Parts: sequence; structure tokens; C-alpha cells
Amino acid sequence: EERGQAMCQSARTPSLVVGALGGLLIGAAAAWGGTRSYDVTFETKGQSMWQPGTAAFDFNKSYFLGPQWGAIPFDPPALESDVVTGFVSGQLNAGRVGLEANLQATTGSVNVTYPVRLSYTTPDAYTPGGKVRVGTSFAPLSTHTLKPTLSTRGPALKANLDLVMDISATLGYGVHVALTPPCNSGQAEAGIPNPIPQDLRDRHRGDVTLDLLPDALKRINLASVGGGTLSKQLISDPTGTASLSLNVPDALNLETQTLSGLNLKVGDSARPPVIAAAVDVVPLLNYAANLAGIPLPPLQKEVSIKCASLSYKILSGKFEFGPKFRQDFEFRLNGLPVVLTANTGEVRRGKIGDTFEFTAPDRGKLVIDAVVDIDQSFINNTGLAIGADFTLSVLQGEASAFGYTLANFGPVYQKPFTLAESDPISLFSRSFSLQGFASARQQLEIVPEPATLIFLAVGTLGLAGAGRRRNVRA
Repeated sequence: EERGQAMCQSARTPSLVVGALGGLLIGAAAAWGGTRSYDVTFETKGQSMWQPGTAAFDFNKSYFLGPQWGAIPFDPPALESDVVTGFVSGQLNAGRVGLEANLQATTGSVNVTYPVRLSYTTPDAYTPGGKVRVGTSFAPLSTHTLKPTLSTRGPALKANLDLVMDISATLGYGVHVALTPPCNSGQAEAGIPNPIPQDLRDRHRGDVTLDLLPDALKRINLASVGGGTLSKQLISDPTGTASLSLNVPDALNLETQTLSGLNLKVGDSARPPVIAAAVDVVPLLNYAANLAGIPLPPLQKEVSIKCASLSYKILSGKFEFGPKFRQDFEFRLNGLPVVLTANTGEVRRGKIGDTFEFTAPDRGKLVIDAVVDIDQSFINNTGLAIGADFTLSVLQGEASAFGYTLANFGPVYQKPFTLAESDPISLFSRSFSLQGFASARQQLEIVPEPATLIFLAVGTLGLAGAGRRRNVRA
């Protein structure tokens, strides 16, 4: 009898050990759980580039006159032969052709879009009264439709009239080559399948977008008034080859979607220089051609009527030297502060990337509300840089009065080249936080661990049964 009790005790002991190890394994699996991800976009628009708050004045509106259309599909006939079968299909993309007037009046504004993917690592379930750990992380999010973007509009008072011709098409194509000869009527009667598929659209191979016009002709400036067009000739030679002028630079409208680590940086210099010493090589080309007896028509000409003048330039190649207005901006992501509030009353504060610990309730779900903000800095460095540029322009005109340039036509094509530029002399430098970002909110729910509860219940019942058997024997 004593030997039988010892054998029963020996059998129960491994069972208890196995049960304990099983409970630990189940608990460990539940404690580490899975990862839940949320895509969030932090965005602000129309903020001042000089100080915290919205831009004092920020007006930018366009008016379009002309036909516009949505995507128009077309479906050419399929190409079929005994060996090769293919198709071409596509669409004329949404586009427009007409005149667009744009009015800008701004003291300088900033727009930022910063999408991120927030991830929370939580247990699938918890042990009542135990500890629950929540891990957090994030990464910048970039897709073909949504990217981190920093864009700025420099101080400007300007009006433009452009000819817009936005026309493009997308072609899809597919092809299938038969590896065995196609079936004939005899094969079809014998039930032998044709190796060429009936619907090649299920075998789509790709597509290509065709621009029906070059970039230079998609938008042609017809007239401009304001920044970039206002200038005063201080000195000029009669041939129009060399000049010294005082200019109001064009507005610097900048944009970047390229991350440097977690930050966005963009910068450039405005044209023309504030004080520009310029030499146009095209009049020299005309002069040299005339000396050589080559009948080259005038590529540049000016017509004066009293105090006003009109001029055109078929071709211009201008070297300019002088101080240029330059702006460099940086949007710096310092972190994502988060406040986690549990339904147990516990509150944890930190940054995304930290791990937080909570005490699980004795019963019911553990619900955690997360509120995420963006900690960021915007840096504005504005100054003057001494630079040398060469600008090639095709088809442009100019209207002036009393020595002041009032308006421009064109150029139809223009390509500037920066030959050299010094480090800027600082006129303004400031770092501050942009306003206008909204908080992101998520809710996490963690349930009690069913496996652990079952294990505890079975263990309790087993112990009760063992105690009852001992009482019965006694």
C-alpha cells in the first residue's frame, strides 16, 4: 500500500512540473505578443518662416481658363498571330490646355508634411495583477503618393500669366509567345488546348507614360509683374552687352522630399542678384558675325518711345555677378512625445522608442490610450552670397519705363547655371518650433490571458481532488 502511494506521488510530481512549465511557456508567449502599426501624418500649412505662428499674409491663388479633361481610355485592336499574341491599351491622362493666371502675395510661409508609421509591441494577453510591457517605435513613411515634404514660399508680390499645355498618355502592353505550335481545327476537335491564352489582360506586363510635349513647352510664361522683373539700370553700354543693375529678386519657392536622417533640408539663391554686373554674349556674337560678313539677323532688339521701351531677345546668354539673396531651411525631427493613459489610472510619459510598464487589472481588459505629438524645430538661415551665374534664355521680351523694368514676357525656355558661390553672410538666423500640428491618437486593448486562467483553474481543481482523496483514505 505504501509502495502504491509512493508510485502515485511519483506520477503526480512530473505532471505538476509539466503543468508549471506549460504555464510559463504560455505566459511568456502572451507576454511578448505582437506588433500593432498605425500610419499617421503630421502636417501643418501656412506657417511663418520668420517666427512661431501663421504667416502674417499668405495669398497664393491661380485662375485657369481653357479646356480640362479626365482620363480617356482607348483600346487598340489586339495583335494576333500563330505564335505571338499581344495587346496594347491605355488612356489619355487627365490634362488641360489654356491660360493660367497666378497671384502671389506673401510674407514668407512654410508647409510641412511628415508621415510616420507608429508601432506598439504589446502582449496578446496578460496575467491578472501582473506586469504588462508596451514597446514603441516609429519610422518615416514614404509611398508613391505620400512622402515627407518641406516646402517654402519666399516673400513675394507677383503676378504671372502662363500658357499651360499638360498633355500625356499612358500605354499598357502585354505579350505571350507560344512555346508549341498553336492548335488547328483538328487539334481543337481532338480536345487539345491552344497554348495561347484567350485574355492577355490577365498577363499584363507593364505600362509606360508618354509626354506628348517636352517639359519646356508644358508651361510658358507669357507675362510677369513683380519680384524678379523689377529692376533699375544703373549703368549700361549702348550695345546692350554689359550693364550694372539694381534688382528685386524673384521669390524663392523651394521644396524637398529627400530625408537627411530624420530631417528635411532645402536651400537656394534667388535670381537675379540684388546688384548685378552682367554681360550678354549674344550681342557679341551678332557683332562678330557682322564683322565676318555672315548675314546673321539681330537676335536682340529694343524699340524706344520717349521714356518707355520694348525689347525682345530671341537668344540670350548672360553672365551675372553680384550679391544674391539666399535662404537655407531645415526641418528637424527631435522626437515623438507620447502620453499613455491606462484604464487603471496609470499614466506614462516619454517618447516613441521607449518601453513602458503597466500593472494589469485583476479582471477585464487593459485599455491604453496613446496621444502622440511631434517635437520639431524649424531653422531659417537667410543671408547674402556672392555668386557668378550663367543663364541661357530663349524667346523673351521686356517692357520698361524711366529706366525701370516693369514686366517680362517669357522666356519660353531658360536654364540657369551657378558657376561659383560664396558662403552666405548672415542677415537672419533663427530656430523655433512650427505650430499647427495636430496630435495623433491610438487605443490599445489587451485582454486577460485565457490559457493562464484555464491552467490555474485546472490546477486548483486538481489540488482540491488530491486533498479529497487523502481525506477519504484517512
